[in-house]
Amino acid sequence: MSAFEGKKLFGLSGAQAMLLVASILVVGFGAAAWLASASAATAAPDAGSEALPVESLRLQQVDTLEVVTRYSGAVEAGRSAQLAFERPGRIVQVLVKEGEWVATGQVLAQLDLAELDVQRLQAESQLAQAEALEREFTAGPRRELVAGARAQVNEAQEQLRLLELQLQRRQDLLRREAISREEFDTFATQVSAQAARVELVRQRLGELEAGTRVEQLDGQRAAVSLARARVQELRILIGKSSLRAPFPGRIARRNLDEGAYVNPGTAVLELLESNALEIRVGLPAEQLAAARAGQDYPILIQGQRYPARLQRVLPELDAVTRIVPVLLDVPVGARDAALPGMLAHLELPRTLKGPGYRVPLAALTRADRGLWACFAIVEGDAPGAPRRVERREVEILHSDGDFAYVRGLIAEGEQIVAGGVNRVTDGQRVVVVKES
Repeated sequence: MSAFEGKKLFGLSGAQAMLLVASILVVGFGAAAWLASASAATAAPDAGSEALPVESLRLQQVDTLEVVTRYSGAVEAGRSAQLAFERPGRIVQVLVKEGEWVATGQVLAQLDLAELDVQRLQAESQLAQAEALEREFTAGPRRELVAGARAQVNEAQEQLRLLELQLQRRQDLLRREAISREEFDTFATQVSAQAARVELVRQRLGELEAGTRVEQLDGQRAAVSLARARVQELRILIGKSSLRAPFPGRIARRNLDEGAYVNPGTAVLELLESNALEIRVGLPAEQLAAARAGQDYPILIQGQRYPARLQRVLPELDAVTRIVPVLLDVPVGARDAALPGMLAHLELPRTLKGPGYRVPLAALTRADRGLWACFAIVEGDAPGAPRRVERREVEILHSDGDFAYVRGLIAEGEQIVAGGVNRVTDGQRVVVVKES
């Protein structure tokens, strides 16, 4: 006999207990079914309520696109120079500061001149003496000097005649043995000496009457030239003791101050020609056809756009980058804002050929291998089902900061998500709230 047959459950007979257990099981299974149904209803509500609202853009293909491309460059000084003295010395003055504007020929720094000034005074004195002697040689002897020399000749000749007469008388005395031979020879020597003196004063008179010799005059002229060259040399050295600006510009750097001793070639100041600034920009070789010398092109400096004239294309091509440098003048209106070293951007028109689509950058997201992607809006999986998105890879051919010109796995007339793509995933259901 079973347990229900021998005992009563809660005062019920076995049959009544069996009926109660069956009823409880039926109620339990019904409750479980209801809970499962409620749970399913909660997990899978109406699919339409899941769709993400998005704005869309309908693609329109273009075969060519006119774009403006910016090429970066830098502002440069037309000329720059490291200014140095050409002779050694001690700096006594530096007359300019960094950033100061200077004019051509302006004295910027000065060396000590004390020693050179003394040498110059000595050389000028020597030159004056040599020039005076040259003038004397050129003019010849004075009339008074010639007359004096002539008088000396006459006097010497008279004395010689007198001595010759006295010699003749002594010869008679010698024959009569009134004087000794020794006395006679002594007097004869005096006569010979006087004759030599006469010849000497005659030569001196002849030289005075003939004037200065050519050789003597040439020698003195050479001495004058040498003295004059020395004076000029010292003046040049004095001039080189002043450091002057070779062109107008602005002092970019001051390397030395007063009291420093410098050797030739030591840079004291750096000067930049800020009044003649240039812009150097590198262009791809294929863009040279769009850049013509003598024409004005837009230049961006410090966020401002100016017309700048292209001066020349330099004959240099980088074999690796295929870049050719071009030079443009800094426009007058930008000279106050432009400084050497500042960035500048040249804008040139360019035509992109080939089919593509113009889309906002907000519609793109990064993909692999340097590509980008957009989200195309396609129909749902079943009739009446919400639309969904598909991820499509594209290539950016050009970007201007707000829009991009792309091509890839997209087609004419398709709709793509126009913005907020960071909220969208591949296959997500969407609803278009606005189409452009």
